[in-house]
Amino acid sequence: MPQLDEQGRLIPIFQPFGALYFSFFPQRCAELDVETLSFCVQDNWQLNDHVSLNLGVRTERVDSTNSLGIGGFDASRVVPRLGVVVDPLGDGRFTLQSTYGHYSGKYGEVQFGQNTNVLRPDEVDRLYTGPPGQGLDFAPGFDLANYTITTFSDFPARNVLVDDDLSSPLTKEFTVSGGASLGARGYAKLTYINRRASNFVEDFFTLDGGSTQIVQDGAGILPAQQALLDSLGYVSGPDPTARSIFYGAGRGSERFAGHGLFDLSVNYALPIWNTLSPWLKLEVFNLFNNDAVIGFDTTVQPDSAGPVDSLGIPTQFVAGPRFGQPTSPDHFPQYQPGLDGLRAFQLAFGIRF
Repeated sequence: MPQLDEQGRLIPIFQPFGALYFSFFPQRCAELDVETLSFCVQDNWQLNDHVSLNLGVRTERVDSTNSLGIGGFDASRVVPRLGVVVDPLGDGRFTLQSTYGHYSGKYGEVQFGQNTNVLRPDEVDRLYTGPPGQGLDFAPGFDLANYTITTFSDFPARNVLVDDDLSSPLTKEFTVSGGASLGARGYAKLTYINRRASNFVEDFFTLDGGSTQIVQDGAGILPAQQALLDSLGYVSGPDPTARSIFYGAGRGSERFAGHGLFDLSVNYALPIWNTLSPWLKLEVFNLFNNDAVIGFDTTVQPDSAGPVDSLGIPTQFVAGPRFGQPTSPDHFPQYQPGLDGLRAFQLAFGIRF
């Protein structure tokens, strides 16, 4: 239960290295524009009574500008749309279909505006190092001079860079299907779909390209802070307290083996009069109940008892209690986003007229 004072207000507790102070420096009226110019051409070709083609291509050009005058991205892409339908008998009772296409992802502002102050203002977070105490009348807890250790800082417009070749994710899809009429009232179809997604937008925190020490309205390293860091064995220079430890093998950053889902769909229609036709559709998703693990929990913590680098930063990690185990629906094949991916049934009916 939270502790309240006599006036029913929460009682803040200030402990050294326990309380945090968050500072934000927004750029008022900052704007980001993402403009997309695209053209698409598509046509159907009926070669003969047995083969028809659907050929198309889409080209797009996307660029971004912002009110801060910061360089954005400028990308272009050409994606094909190809399809073929084969009717072996020429009467529509049996058909074979195949498609191949590339699909370009959206240039979302959240991802492609990370180097501007439009989405997120400059931020500096500091840790409390003053005397312990509690209450709204505890003056040291509200004295910013007692928040001397910078635990996090982010200056998107100054230390976030955008690669010149940055573009949106790309999905390549190939499908093959076969269908047959079931008398005058039914139709059965089997479809195979293969999708491969690539070119994901990812951010990297590395020291390979150097580092930048930024002072924002006196929000750089304070003398008292540097003295404390020196006493702990840290070298003088850019703030080494805000670090990220990165892991490759064993932390879910590799490729997972491909997986497949088999869905079954059965349609039945009953013509009554003219175009009036009630219909019934039964779908079975993940018919064979494929519960393959395609992701897992990757929670880790720095190992303070293990080896450290020259700055005293741990170089190893301790796996969380459920590391390597599936803990969310996204860790299993999903036929619909947000569902657990296990076998499911869906029944739909209606009337066409």
